[in-house]
Amino acid sequence: MQKFEWSRVAILQQAEEVFISTVEDLEARCKEAGIEIVTRQSFLSDPADAVRNLKRQDARIIVGLFYVVAARRVLCEVYLQKLFGKSYVWFFIGK
Repeated sequence: MQKFEWSRVAILQQAEEVFISTVEDLEARCKEAGIEIVTRQSFLSDPADAVRNLKRQDARIIVGLFYVVAARRVLCEVYLQKLFGKSYVWFFIGK
């Protein structure tokens, strides 16, 4: 993120215990690097509201933490909400 001089990121997280420590570590590293976390959205099974909130917050650099099954749902919602293309960067961290 520093290499590309990105100063604002968003986090989309599946509400699973396993991702909490990863998110906390990511938040700490962003704070140290002076990178603002615009929003942190989480979801249980349906990511529609969380993705919609990312769009409302004008998130452009998004870090996603979720399992493969949830990733399919997220990507479908990203397509429906049009949060893809040259104006967006997605990072997926999962299992």
